[in-house]
Amino acid sequence: MAAKKLARDHFSFYCWILCVVAVLSLSGFVSWICLTPRNPTFGLFLHPGNASSPKSSMIIDLEVTNPNKRMGVYYNEIMLEILGGGNFSIRRNSNPGFYQGFGNVTTLPIHVHDSGELWQGTMDLVIKVETDVWFRIMKWKTKTHHIEYKERFNSSKISGVNEAFSGVKNVDLQNATRNGAGN
Repeated sequence: MAAKKLARDHFSFYCWILCVVAVLSLSGFVSWICLTPRNPTFGLFLHPGNASSPKSSMIIDLEVTNPNKRMGVYYNEIMLEILGGGNFSIRRNSNPGFYQGFGNVTTLPIHVHDSGELWQGTMDLVIKVETDVWFRIMKWKTKTHHIEYKERFNSSKISGVNEAFSGVKNVDLQNATRNGAGN
């Protein structure tokens, strides 16, 4: 009789341990899902008035959105570059780093300067935005993640970058980074 009671007590103890482990595992999994950062998204707004002169600088509004809840994002310098025909740079500029609170949308006007390359004809253009980010989760900061966004434009015969983007208003950039934070 005493052996049966002892076996039942051991069984109850093992069930209790199993329940504690299951609850801790489930809470850890839910915390991990909630605290996994998502990369910020970038969008462009090109003003029609900026497309007047093909050999000057042009202003592009870069819209940066932090989709995370309860997580801020620190940005290093944000580099915006317009690439033509392969990988040669037509225009580029950067914006200094900043901190963006959670759930915010920040618009940065960036003056993109001509690199001196003169070109005409048919050329595919790529707008590239790249930066390094790290996330602030409560009081902790994550490691730095390099992210890069690109958008490709198939252009017809054009005489300059401003003419290529004259009909474009809003552009959502696609994530070209595959090894950064979750997206």
